Amino acid sequence: MPQLDPTFYVSQLFWLTVAFLSIYIGIKYYFFPRFQSIFHLRESKLEKRIEAAKQLKYEAEILEKELKQKEASVYERVHLLIHEAEIESQKLISKNKHKIALLHTDILVILEKELKDFRHDFFLSLEVERGITSDLFEKLTPFRLEKEVYDQAMKCSKDSFHVA
Repeated sequence: MPQLDPTFYVSQLFWLTVAFLSIYIGIKYYFFPRFQSIFHLRESKLEKRIEAAKQLKYEAEILEKELKQKEASVYERVHLLIHEAEIESQKLISKNKHKIALLHTDILVILEKELKDFRHDFFLSLEVERGITSDLFEKLTPFRLEKEVYDQAMKCSKDSFHVA
């Protein structure tokens, strides 16, 4: 094998040194500065994005605080409106209860008057029929009804129809 021959060691060492130095110099002066500039560019972009993220986080915290304050004020306003609505509804209920009670009382008065008028008319019609009934009774039976008996029967029927 020729590469193991000691006569070629010097030339192989020379070319190894030349190849190594050329690769080293190429990497150090050509590739490394490019990689370094890319790394610095990437690092500066990351720093800018991190700063922007911190700024956005700070703004989000401020907005969150404002939102919580507005939410608290809205919550307080809603409770105030609910309380006012409850008070107003209680007033309306009270007012309508009073109106209904007055209406109920008026209707009861009217109904009692109508009932009283009906009873009066009913017993007046009974008085008219009393004459007819007594005439019929006299014609159908051989004896005559006394006025007191008939009045007693009418009194009993009036008492049984009595409405307080």
